[in-house]
Amino acid sequence: MRKLALLALVLTASAAPAQPAPKPAAPKSLWVDWKTLARDSVAAEAKGAKPDVSRERELQAEADARGKLVGELVTSGDCANGERIAREAGDFALVRAARDYCAAKIR
Repeated sequence: MRKLALLALVLTASAAPAQPAPKPAAPKSLWVDWKTLARDSVAAEAKGAKPDVSRERELQAEADARGKLVGELVTSGDCANGERIAREAGDFALVRAARDYCAAKIR
């Protein structure tokens, strides 16, 4: 009886037609139209939020204060702390300026 049930199971499994795997959709093109993509991105950004002028002024004031502090530290000879403050703020132009000033001072 067991053999018959197993045989029936094998026969029904093999009788069912196998479903072919669906093929992925072919891309329209192998190349990306970067000009159109950039234009669409700029248009989407333009539709978004307007720039916050007060926030821009606040950020500029912070950058000015940080630049003044780093300048004072570097000119007083504390190049390591001046560079550290600029690096922590992510102001790499200020880091470069501090390094250049300190390098010229050492020569």
